[in-house]
Amino acid sequence: MFFLFGSYVLRRTVDRGRFWCPTCLRETEYTLRRGRWFIHLFFIPLIPLAAAPEQVRCEECHAAYPPAVLLGGRAMSVEHAVPGPSLDPTRRSVSPGPGPTVDGEAVLAARAVVVGVLSLAPVVSHPGMRAGVDLVRSTGERSYDLDHLSTDLAELDASVLPGVLERRRGEGRLHPEQARVLVTEAARVAAANGEVTARVRDAVVHLGVLAGLTRGEAEEAAAAAAIS
Repeated sequence: MFFLFGSYVLRRTVDRGRFWCPTCLRETEYTLRRGRWFIHLFFIPLIPLAAAPEQVRCEECHAAYPPAVLLGGRAMSVEHAVPGPSLDPTRRSVSPGPGPTVDGEAVLAARAVVVGVLSLAPVVSHPGMRAGVDLVRSTGERSYDLDHLSTDLAELDASVLPGVLERRRGEGRLHPEQARVLVTEAARVAAANGEVTARVRDAVVHLGVLAGLTRGEAEEAAAAAAIS
C-alpha cells in the first residue's frame, strides 16, 4: 500500500494593514500570518509540530517577509546595518568617557524604534527628531544627539529590533509594563513628528506585539500618546 506523507506549514491571517513593499517599491496591503508545521498523510494535516516564523505577505506581489519589514523604511536593508557615529551596539557601555555603564542593547532597541517610526512617516520633522533623541537619551545614553539620529535614519537597520526584544523577553529584562512604556514613547515620537498615518500607527501597535503585549494592550498604550 502506498502512503503519501511529509510535512508542511498551515498559516492563518492574524492582522492586516499597509506597508512599504520592498518588491513592489511602493505602499501596498499586507497580511500578517502565523503558522505551524504539520505532519500530513495524503496532504491531510494530522500531527502539529513546531510553530513556523511569522510572515508579512504583500497582497499584490505575494512576496513574504519577516515582521521586521513593518518597522523599516524604504531606505533600510541588511547591507546598511551601520550604527550611528561613535555608537557601537555590540558594546555593553556606549557612553564615551567615565560614567555609569549604559545598557547598550537597550540603547540599540530605542534607536531602532525611533528609526522605524520616523522612517515610515511621510515627512521627518525637527520636533519628531527631537522627541526621538529624547527617547534614546532616556535609556541613559546622554551623548546621543541629532547628528547621531540623522546617521541612524540613513544607515541603521531597524530589523535588528525583533531579535533584541525577543532576547530581552527571554532573559526577563523586558516586562509588560516596560513594553507599554516603550509603545507609549514610540507613539509620542510619532505624534511629535506630525501627522500620524495608519501605516505609522500600525507599526507602533505591532511594536507592542513584538514586545509581548496583546494587540489590545498595545493599542491602549499607543492611545496614551493620543495617536489612536
